[in-house]
Amino acid sequence: MAQSCDRIAVMYGGTLCEAGAKRAVLAAPRHPYTARLIACQPSHGGSAGLLPFIPGQPPALADLPTGCRFHPRCDRAFDRCTAVQPDPSWPEPGHMAACHRALGDAA
Repeated sequence: MAQSCDRIAVMYGGTLCEAGAKRAVLAAPRHPYTARLIACQPSHGGSAGLLPFIPGQPPALADLPTGCRFHPRCDRAFDRCTAVQPDPSWPEPGHMAACHRALGDAA
């Protein structure tokens, strides 16, 4: 993906969770799902260790969780994440993230 596109859009549970210029998203992901996806990428160093993974299962589209759709699998989730679906925020021009913590919000 990094070699064939200029912009990246990441979806989870049928919603857009992050989008922006390829370099900005890969260098500084603002949504925890994007960060976890990047961390799961195999290294080119030939490491024999186990690949990181995202615990849990994606939601069934017929039974989506309330709030942020990623919150059941997110290690950064707090009370607002379980109750309120985040609006898109713009941490930098052209870089969108739908996460309550995208702008540095605290619990």
